[in-house]
Amino acid sequence: MDNNKQQPVVIGQTLPELARQNAKLEQQLAQQAKEIKLLTDYCKELLSENQVLRAKLNLQDGSPDGYKSSWHWYKKITWLLKNENRPMLSQELITQLQKLDDNFRHNTNPVGFLSAYLTNAAKRKLIGKHKQPGTRGYYYCLPHWMKDNVLELEYLKMLY
Repeated sequence: MDNNKQQPVVIGQTLPELARQNAKLEQQLAQQAKEIKLLTDYCKELLSENQVLRAKLNLQDGSPDGYKSSWHWYKKITWLLKNENRPMLSQELITQLQKLDDNFRHNTNPVGFLSAYLTNAAKRKLIGKHKQPGTRGYYYCLPHWMKDNVLELEYLKMLY
């Protein structure tokens, strides 16, 4: 028996078999590296496009004064009061929201919709409300405009 003609065996495989298997694995690895590169490039493109779209959304979403339609309704209400710097009736708030907010503009029941948020915001003390004799409804204001649940004189004068 001639031992020189027999190929060495490594865990049941000969060197040529291992070499073929190694070459095949290297090809698979090279193919996966190409796929990873393509996916990485694609992710970079998507991130870049995402940044552009976010920038466009921020331009569309904000008014020149800083209003953003993506804010929660409590934030929108307090922003309007702060921006106007005066107590406002719900109808005045509705008028301003219809000018600034596409979602609100297309609401089928803006009075009922806003009324629920105004009531909850007042209960949570995010805003105050003042009943002016002779006026239907409440004037809504920022909490620091009131002292002991009474509208301060500076803001009370704005109602006349």
